[in-house]
Amino acid sequence: MDRDSRQRILEAAKELVKSQGYERTSLRAIAREAGFSPASLYEYFDGRDAVLDALADDVRDALARHMRRALKQRPPLVALVHLALAYIDFAQRRPTDFELLFQHARSRKRSPGEPPAGPFALVVAQVQAAVAEEQSPEKDPQTLALGLWAFAHGLATLRIGHLAELDVDYTATAKKLLETYLQGWSACR
Repeated sequence: MDRDSRQRILEAAKELVKSQGYERTSLRAIAREAGFSPASLYEYFDGRDAVLDALADDVRDALARHMRRALKQRPPLVALVHLALAYIDFAQRRPTDFELLFQHARSRKRSPGEPPAGPFALVVAQVQAAVAEEQSPEKDPQTLALGLWAFAHGLATLRIGHLAELDVDYTATAKKLLETYLQGWSACR
């Protein structure tokens, strides 16, 4: 597969999603924007949903890379705060990508028992490390990770939406909230 052509198609799809919205982005429009015939796009993708899924996969990978940089050499609970802050930062820096990924991209079903993938897998792994460090095997890392993810997602969504104009140091405020949230883990089972 020609990488440059594939990337051109994805960039065209991204621009159309930004300007027209996810639902109104058609395969024909993507082809026109990328300089292809609709039929020639099938050399690269199986249709509109495959193009938009690939676009979401690229964004998901970028989010995971952004979050991985936050881990460094930190104790697990501290790393969790920085992981969540990186998630919020990604949303602020790339709101269109964030919206594409979390409001429009289709969820990929996993097989029962299949471990989480992508950015959520990073959160689960760090929670598992924190639970192991606490020596608390009775705690369910997946449940704790889901709670942290939901909390960080709420903070990110509010920051790029309803609280975009809030005149506070949002990163410092979010950090304080996340630290407080994680202190409450001692009561979780």
